[in-house]
Amino acid sequence: MNSEGEVEDDAAMMDGATLAWGAIAAVQGVRHPISVARKIMEDKPRFLVAESGERFALEHGLEMCDKDELVSEEQYQEWKEEANVLDRPNTVGCVALDSSGNLAAGTSTGGTTGQSQGRVGDSALVGSGLYADNQLGACSTTGDGESIIPVVLAKTAIDALAEETHPDQAAQHAINTLKARVKGEAGCILLDRQGRIGWAYNSDNMAVAYMTEALQQPAVFTEKEQSFAIA
Repeated sequence: MNSEGEVEDDAAMMDGATLAWGAIAAVQGVRHPISVARKIMEDKPRFLVAESGERFALEHGLEMCDKDELVSEEQYQEWKEEANVLDRPNTVGCVALDSSGNLAAGTSTGGTTGQSQGRVGDSALVGSGLYADNQLGACSTTGDGESIIPVVLAKTAIDALAEETHPDQAAQHAINTLKARVKGEAGCILLDRQGRIGWAYNSDNMAVAYMTEALQQPAVFTEKEQSFAIA
C-alpha cells in the first residue's frame, strides 16, 4: 500500500526474438498487470501509466477488479494505524527459454510499502527491471528500484553474457556493479541462450525457483550457496 492507502502496480514484458516490449505503471484495479504488459507488447510496444493503462486493459477485455480487493484487511489496519511493519516482498520476475530458442522476460510489482502515490520503480523499465535478447539471454530483477535504475541492472547482467560468461558469474557481476556504485539491495535472475541459469543478490535472501524438462517438479531456494552453479 502506498502513502494514500492504495495499491498501484507496475509490470513489463520483453520478447527476446524481436526485442518487442510492453509496460504499464501506477495502475489500479488490474487483476493481472503482467497480462496487460504482454498485450501491449503484442499490440504496439509502448509504456502506459495510470488511467491510460487501466483504459487499455478495459478496452482489450483483460480482467479487472475493485481496487480494494488488492488490499487485505491486515494490510489496511497496519496502514491505518501507521504500524511499523517490514516491507512485503511483492516483485515477481520470470525468464524463459522455449524449444525454438526464443527468450522472454517479465517483471511485475506492487512497489514498496508506503511509497509516494505515483512512484514508479525499476520493474516496468526495460534495461533496469528486465531485458531479453535471443543473442545473449534474459534477465529479471528485484530490489530497490532507485538503486537498480542508475546501474541499468538487467542490461548490465545481459551484457556480461557477451563473452560466453556463465549466467551465474554474469548475475554476480551485475550485483557487484550495483554494490560498487550505489547503496541499496537488489537481486537478479538470468538465463542464457544455452539454457544455463544463474542468480545473485546482496540482500539477506531471495526466493528463486526454476524448472527444466529434466525435472519432475520445480527446484526452489530461499538462499544460495556461493559455490552454486548450473552447467
